[in-house]
Amino acid sequence: MLVVGVASGLALSGCTEPGTLDIFSEAQTEEDRLPESAIPSLVGAVDPDSTRLLWTDDDVAYFAALSDDSGQCLVILEDVDAWSGCSTRLPLQLASQGRPDMLLGDGLPDASEEWVKVADHLWTRP
Repeated sequence: MLVVGVASGLALSGCTEPGTLDIFSEAQTEEDRLPESAIPSLVGAVDPDSTRLLWTDDDVAYFAALSDDSGQCLVILEDVDAWSGCSTRLPLQLASQGRPDMLLGDGLPDASEEWVKVADHLWTRP
């Protein structure tokens, strides 16, 4: 499986800390938590206590998360397979072979007409 993370700068507003999505100012709920089976594959990549569920599509769940080393992350979980991409700057684009491109951020650059918003902070490009 090929995973590519690409980040570009974008001004953010309404964040808990400069450059941090406002979703992290809300308390983590049980629904926001990654299943225990997914945590081993993400050890060191994201803080499991920071995950926030953004959207589910069939058997795929999309989470925002924080990483001590790499900033904010997009985590994609399908069954027991999990992958993530992290960046200190948003928006963050995550691409995986055979899957739609996903983008995590507070908004889109003006030249992003092909993206479709599927949830707060999450866009897809089929």
